[in-house]
Amino acid sequence: MSSQESERLLRALSDLERERNEKPDAERRWFPRVPARGEAELLAIDQTRPKEPIPIQLRDVGWGGFGFICQEALEEGSQWRAIFLQRGQQVAHQTLLVRHCARVAGDLWLVGSQTCVENGVVTLLGVDRGRLG
Repeated sequence: MSSQESERLLRALSDLERERNEKPDAERRWFPRVPARGEAELLAIDQTRPKEPIPIQLRDVGWGGFGFICQEALEEGSQWRAIFLQRGQQVAHQTLLVRHCARVAGDLWLVGSQTCVENGVVTLLGVDRGRLG
């Protein structure tokens, strides 16, 4: 992901966080999510999809899934492999299921995914496991 793409995604995430902070009682998940930032790439599990990775910027994480922003609309119910990166190197991966995808601005999409998040991924993202419930 280029630095311009990354900065653009981070700005969009900051705007979304401001909106979420204005509605603190809106959280309805069984497993609350906490803010987490990090770069990752999505690889399609379905063989009919393109093989090129889709860059994403993480928004939040909980035991039940991830929220992220990307520049492509993802089909609800589609399955992906998220490859988590640090300094351009793969450090972890996680399979996810897209639960919702909504346009937030221009070609930016907010995606909510469902997964069973592994302890190591939560630690890698710098999230205190105690905050996840």
